[in-house]
Amino acid sequence: MNSISASIIRWYETNGRELPWRNETDPFKIWLSEVILQQTKVEQGMPYFHKFVQRFENIYNLANAEEDEVLLLWQGLGYYSRARNMLACARKIVSDYHGKFPETVEELKKLPGIGSYTAAAISSFAFRKTYPAVDGNFNRIISRVFGINKPKNATEFQTEVFQIAENLIENAPPHIFNQAMMDFGSLVCKPRHALCNQCPIVDFCYAFKNKMVNELPMNPPKKPLKIRNFHYGIFHRKNQILLAKRVEKDIWENLYQLPMIETFEEQNPTFSPLQFANLLNINNISLFKTSDEIIHKLSHQKIIARFYHFEEIDFLQNSVEERQEQYRNWNSYLMTDIEKLKNYAMPQLVKDYLSDCGLMD
Repeated sequence: MNSISASIIRWYETNGRELPWRNETDPFKIWLSEVILQQTKVEQGMPYFHKFVQRFENIYNLANAEEDEVLLLWQGLGYYSRARNMLACARKIVSDYHGKFPETVEELKKLPGIGSYTAAAISSFAFRKTYPAVDGNFNRIISRVFGINKPKNATEFQTEVFQIAENLIENAPPHIFNQAMMDFGSLVCKPRHALCNQCPIVDFCYAFKNKMVNELPMNPPKKPLKIRNFHYGIFHRKNQILLAKRVEKDIWENLYQLPMIETFEEQNPTFSPLQFANLLNINNISLFKTSDEIIHKLSHQKIIARFYHFEEIDFLQNSVEERQEQYRNWNSYLMTDIEKLKNYAMPQLVKDYLSDCGLMD
């Protein structure tokens, strides 16, 4: 076994984290944990893992679930495409693979939402296949130790890291090595404030010798944030409130929100609350309260949100169903009891505001 691999595995045997999906060979639970932990820290993701395995005992249970329920369970994790892909993947495994996960990386990558890293993790953890699960931890450790001085999103960087990772995993137990690299990157060779004084492979490390630990791996230039203005209308009647489902191919797809109008000026957007009358094909709306501006940041977008409270009026003289027949843009709207709002998966921005103003528990 490579001396670097052996050193990291020895470190892991003493210092590895105890996690509920560790030493697990059930590909369903391994897959769930990996999907949840994509772009999510372990501490935040662990309660969701327990929630999902408690609700869905196996791949068949999940495949038979409604999308709204899966999105509701996922609420708060963000990147909701992961949840939609997870449900699509479960259904494909049941329909095309008779409920059994394929064992090879090549077959796993054909499934919705499973990329190279997730496929390698499932293949090595569940089926003990010798394949490096190259994630951000791998990239960081290998680029520092071997001095790969290229932006980490470059093809040349990824190719070089993978080749080295293949050499490191050779003759090592693949499931242990992959887990060891993940924990070593999370606990010692950290993105910031790396614990080089506790590192068992510091003598091999190019970055340490050349005082480049904080420079490697090289980050690509940051993309400018896309700025969007969301204007939400709060329309209620007695104990009911109007919701809208996001059906566009956009952030928060298939989540519920309040009726919303987007404006596109980055500063001082031109907007009148009366535009909601045109949106909803209604008359005689009266505004009585406007929220302060609320900033909600996503990975590549900044949402500037405002909430407009309208006077309670019986603007739905016809039922929602009748309005859906009359106006195409009403297809995504529904009236629900305020006490049932908790049953709908919503963007955290909307959920937090409704909670702050006392409409949700």
